[in-house]
Amino acid sequence: MSTATKDEHGTGQGHGAAHGKHEEHEEHEEHVNHEAWVIPYADMLTLLMALFVVLFATSIMDLAKFKELAKSLNQAMGTSSLKGGVFTSSGSSPIEGNPAPQKQTSGSGEASKDPGIGASLPNQQLAQEILNQQSEVAQLRRAEADKMANLEQALNAKAKELGFSDAINVRKEARGLVITVVTDQVLFDPGKAALRGKGEEVLAQVGQVIAGVPNQIAIEGHTDSVPINTAQFPSNWELSTARATSVLRYMVSAGGLNPMKTAAGGYADQRPLDSNATGDGRQRNRRVEIVILNPNQNGVGSSQVNPTAKGTGEGG
Repeated sequence: MSTATKDEHGTGQGHGAAHGKHEEHEEHEEHVNHEAWVIPYADMLTLLMALFVVLFATSIMDLAKFKELAKSLNQAMGTSSLKGGVFTSSGSSPIEGNPAPQKQTSGSGEASKDPGIGASLPNQQLAQEILNQQSEVAQLRRAEADKMANLEQALNAKAKELGFSDAINVRKEARGLVITVVTDQVLFDPGKAALRGKGEEVLAQVGQVIAGVPNQIAIEGHTDSVPINTAQFPSNWELSTARATSVLRYMVSAGGLNPMKTAAGGYADQRPLDSNATGDGRQRNRRVEIVILNPNQNGVGSSQVNPTAKGTGEGG
């Protein structure tokens, strides 16, 4: 009995030990997640994308909207007026690029800039310079346009006063103010480049009006398409250039033009105003043009070519 009991107890104890070992083998170690880095990496990429979007948006500045924003901010901060494209205020304004208000840090006594509303706006100075330059360019263009309009009125009034309305025509082009003087029976005799007395009178009156103009002036000679072949003028190129030079010399000597700002050129029949197929058209094409160039134009003018039919008729 005693032995059996021991055997039973021994056997029971053996089963218990085996069961414990089995439970130890069934326990698994905790699984390590090797993909946990994906979440912070994705967050970092999202933040970077947002940063680049903000940088891109702030780098493209609408000047009109920026001006409105600056004006609103200045008004909120006590701005009194807007003069000459520059914002002015009674205090330090970030729109003016003034230093931000400073405050004393506790304990150290050193001044530090307020990183809040007093901080300067990004690209503010550059934007203000662009606005000022655009304003100056606009003012110069308006002044130039007003000057050209006044010259046109003065020339037309002078031509009408002296009875030269048929001899002088004034028109505005992109390159400047063009004063056209017909050559027939006004400036030159047919096939000649010597000024007539009436032509000198006309040019003297034109010179009185434009003598004080600081612009560059181009004097251009034009002929019709009828060829010329003389010892003095082998072609219309020589004739048109000689006529332009004659007008230039007279207007410099008697008309008061500045020779440093005056040039002459001949275009023969390559810049027609009208068709060379009719007598009236050829008469219009025989002319000298005095061009008061806009400030952005240099040298002898660049007349627009009018494609017209060519024919034969009276020369020169």
